[in-house]
Amino acid sequence: MNECAKCGYSLFRLGTLICPECGFLNDPANINELRHKRKLRRTFLLSIGAVLTISTCCLLFTPLSTVLNVLGIPYGYSGELNRIKSKVAAIPGVTITDVRANYDTTLEEFTIDVLIDGHINASVYFPDCSYLKRSAILAHWREVDLPAIRAGSSAPSTQPLQ
Repeated sequence: MNECAKCGYSLFRLGTLICPECGFLNDPANINELRHKRKLRRTFLLSIGAVLTISTCCLLFTPLSTVLNVLGIPYGYSGELNRIKSKVAAIPGVTITDVRANYDTTLEEFTIDVLIDGHINASVYFPDCSYLKRSAILAHWREVDLPAIRAGSSAPSTQPLQ
């Protein structure tokens, strides 16, 4: 053996297996254990590096709207639906029971089923239009249709404004 397995210090002509530099006993059992620990450490560090690389790539190549929606921020593709749902959920006495939407590449139209005052079922239909138009539909439903439904003088409205 010409050098220490741990620190690389030259052991040539020393006549001992103990390294004077680091104190490591250079016998075969200790050398194998040292190699095993180094292999485990290298595997661990490579694994952490791979996870960090993959996570970074996923974040870099994931659309911002998807990341924001996962975080609960209503934005982008499902963001419009999320914003309308939160407005419906904020109406006193109205509980969302179901959302019917086609979650494909675009969000065209959707319907939100609600329970009013714990006993009246109704639906609010939102056609394929701008967010402002959908907000106007919800405002009309809240101000005109909802009081009529509560008064019992109107059937639940499911048709959009023209």
